[in-house]
Order: sequence, then structure tokens, then C-alpha cells
Amino acid sequence: MKPNYERPVIQKLNTGLLNKFGSRTGYNPVKQIDGVAVSDLINQYGSPLCYK
Repeated sequence: MKPNYERPVIQKLNTGLLNKFGSRTGYNPVKQIDGVAVSDLINQYGSPLCYK
């Protein structure tokens, strides 16, 4: 059985608010979604993952 198509989702990456030195360029990557490691999800479902 062929899986249903899910369209890709592009979300804006918010890296932080402005401070007196300008904007922050660093961000914290998502390592877990609902307590499940992202690497495990990629191994099971492939990449890219869409988080809704």
C-alpha cells in the first residue's frame, strides 16, 4: 500500500529577540519531540520531518 502524500512545511526559524548588541544568531536545535529522539524518528520515517 502506497503511503499518503504529505506536503512539505516550511517554518520560519526564530533565533531570538533583539538586544543592545543586535540580534542573536545562535539557536538551540530540537533534539527530542514528545520525548522521542529526533534521530530515532528520522531512522523510522526518513528526513525531513514535519512537526505540527
